[in-house]
Amino acid sequence: MNNIKITALKYSILFLLISLVTSCSTKNEIYGTWKLTAEINSENPYANRSSLTETKIKSNKTITLNRDSTFVSNLLLCNQYPPNDTIISKGVYHFKKPKNPDKLFWLECKDVYPIFYFKMNNKKLELYYPSFGSGYKIKIFEK
Repeated sequence: MNNIKITALKYSILFLLISLVTSCSTKNEIYGTWKLTAEINSENPYANRSSLTETKIKSNKTITLNRDSTFVSNLLLCNQYPPNDTIISKGVYHFKKPKNPDKLFWLECKDVYPIFYFKMNNKKLELYYPSFGSGYKIKIFEK
């Protein structure tokens, strides 16, 4: 009976370690500064994401995701305008829990309802803008 308990304990510890490494590697992938490189705009609300094609763009827009779950961006995400009229968005980001196979997370800004969410897709960061049945608006970032 003790051998069964020891074996079960070993498998439990192994499972926890694998879960920890997997979740850490997902988070480690997102840390850093991401540059906007492409967009997807589609008016078809029924399209599959895989059927949508991205359009490459030149942009100086970035988002930086820090290890302490804070972010800063020059995209208009939080309706914050400093005195010099440049767009600066600051806040925190949260991962979907407890399971997160799609690597989803969302942004939270002070006094702003979180309406933007991100997803890792093929080592690219995709920002999904709110859609109310009107199609897709996705911004794609690369490191």
